[in-house]
Amino acid sequence: MKNRIKENLKQKWYKQNVIVFFVSFIVLLSMTVAYAALMQALDVDGDIIIRAERDIRVTNITSNPIDCGYDQYNSRFMEDRVIVNLILPALNCTISYTVEVKNFSDKVMELVDIVQDNYSNPNIIYNITGYYIGDVLEIDESLTFTITFRYNPALTTLPADTVLGATIRFIWREHIPETSIHFAYKSECEVFIVPKDGTYLLEVWGAQGGNGSIATNPVLGGRGGYSAGQIRLDEGLELFICVGGSGLNANSATDIQGGFNGGGASRSNSNGIGHTRGSGGGSTDIRIGENTILHRVIVAGGGGGSGGGNNANFGAAGGSGGGLIGIQTAFSGNGSTGAGGTQINGGSAGHFQHGNTFGTPGSFFMGGISSLPASNGNAVGAGGGGGWYGGGAGGAAGGGGSGFIWTGQTLTLPQGYIWGLTSAHILTNTAIFNGTQSFPSPSGETITGREGNGHAKITFIN
Repeated sequence: MKNRIKENLKQKWYKQNVIVFFVSFIVLLSMTVAYAALMQALDVDGDIIIRAERDIRVTNITSNPIDCGYDQYNSRFMEDRVIVNLILPALNCTISYTVEVKNFSDKVMELVDIVQDNYSNPNIIYNITGYYIGDVLEIDESLTFTITFRYNPALTTLPADTVLGATIRFIWREHIPETSIHFAYKSECEVFIVPKDGTYLLEVWGAQGGNGSIATNPVLGGRGGYSAGQIRLDEGLELFICVGGSGLNANSATDIQGGFNGGGASRSNSNGIGHTRGSGGGSTDIRIGENTILHRVIVAGGGGGSGGGNNANFGAAGGSGGGLIGIQTAFSGNGSTGAGGTQINGGSAGHFQHGNTFGTPGSFFMGGISSLPASNGNAVGAGGGGGWYGGGAGGAAGGGGSGFIWTGQTLTLPQGYIWGLTSAHILTNTAIFNGTQSFPSPSGETITGREGNGHAKITFIN
């Protein structure tokens, strides 16, 4: 009986060990094959760095105790953050850390934010020197900077809690330099194709109206306005940039055309010879998707032309363009000036001192056209400025055209007109000024009204 039990135990032990050996052999064989495959895959010459694509990361942190501050636990780092646990046992204690980061990506990277995560002690503050929001790292560039911790200087007694546990995280993104594209007057609209998805700043400046003269003294045309706003645009979208031309001036009997993009013309005859008068300045606008006035997303109004005559009773400076309502020049002499365009209609026309002869009112986009002067020839009329709605022509001076920015508002359009844009084209962070106000020039200085031809500028933001 004992021999039989012994034999059974022996057979059981043998079977178990055979199974263990077989399983171990299979596992070892699998590991050998996998290792061989790995060695084959990595059988290359030179150093190998395995990292994520487009990666920028913290590569080291070193503690630098100063004035009695010290680490409670060793500081450490992860890809985009540093983690510290420190003690400041006295009010004058500080501790600093030297941090290294490196740009392993194939893009120039910009630091856009520094975030405090799990910051346990509000009485302890920190400052960073050598690395600031907006700084960039070139491809494969490394940077070393310092983080210093100390108590808030407002404290007069040591707080009960002298320990800080904190995680400071760095946020990077691809650096895209601010790129502005300028559009000068060319007497025709230009096409701009959006190069990449993003937010863009659109800026437009209207053109000045043509000059006039009172007796032999020049009178300047109304200055152009300014409009600006931000918009999200998709890569490949077509924009049409239409930069207004300044109004013309003449003292001959020849009719003179208004400035490109909506400036109203000025008419004269032989009775007007000797009196210089100006036509209206053109508006500047940007159109989205199609090159029509029903696709204008932003407009800066042009200035009205100046009238002319024997003396100040017969002419005045043109009204400035831009703003929600173009400017009508105040005038107490004979006749009247054209009114500025508004958001819902063109400016009304002014008249000459004799015969009650009016020019035409402004209309959607177009400035009004002056009529022929009265038969006695003491004055010559001026054209209205172009705009969202144009300014009216005047016997004494033309009115300025209005500006416009599409923000999703209810629109008043001429009968039969159908608006071409949608809520996808709305601008935000907008500004709109007339030519009597101060605003930025295309180069960044402050100006009061736009002189000469109009201008447009598109700037990529992010």
